Amino acid sequence: MKFATSLVAVKKINCSVPRSNFADEEIDQVAKLILQLEGIINPLVLRKTSLDSYEVASGGFEYHAAVRAREIDPFKGETIAAFIIDPGGEDALEKNEALEAQIQALRDQPLSTAGDSNQPSLANLELRLKNLEDRIEARMEELRKEQVENRKQLEALFKQKPGQSLDIDSLLPALERLPDLIAQLEIFKLQINRLAPQVSNRFLGLDSI
Repeated sequence: MKFATSLVAVKKINCSVPRSNFADEEIDQVAKLILQLEGIINPLVLRKTSLDSYEVASGGFEYHAAVRAREIDPFKGETIAAFIIDPGGEDALEKNEALEAQIQALRDQPLSTAGDSNQPSLANLELRLKNLEDRIEARMEELRKEQVENRKQLEALFKQKPGQSLDIDSLLPALERLPDLIAQLEIFKLQINRLAPQVSNRFLGLDSI
């Protein structure tokens, strides 16, 4: 699927998914993180409906969080990062949405009703879900490594011998980076909790960070 990435004014975006589908607390939390990070980790996927307006093709939750961010701070929340679908990407997007619907149907279906004839299709869907898990886990590992490195830098500075001057210039970058790491981890926790329970359970170790 081909996309063009750009910043889009939130007021020019429409979404058919109602805000009532999502918890106000989660929307507020992600909206504040968008303002804190001055951006969003998962950009919206938009289709152009006219010369100067767009419709959400994927990312209803993120859209409502962006709207809330604009309500809190109209200046910082004026625009949001988004992927704009080119005309050739419509068919691929529809197939992707159909796949997501199939995955959701399988999640809602009791395991006892799944017959042997469904096994090849189920295996294929599980493989796609596993790929999604791997991408999230890889990003989480990057964040863990950054956090560990920052922690080592802080420990090295605080273990200096008495009488040695503290290198504040070396300390500040690590301290300034920590809030961003924590914010990104919180966003990933919210996103993971919205996945299937079997996916979320793999990331329960996040609480120990």
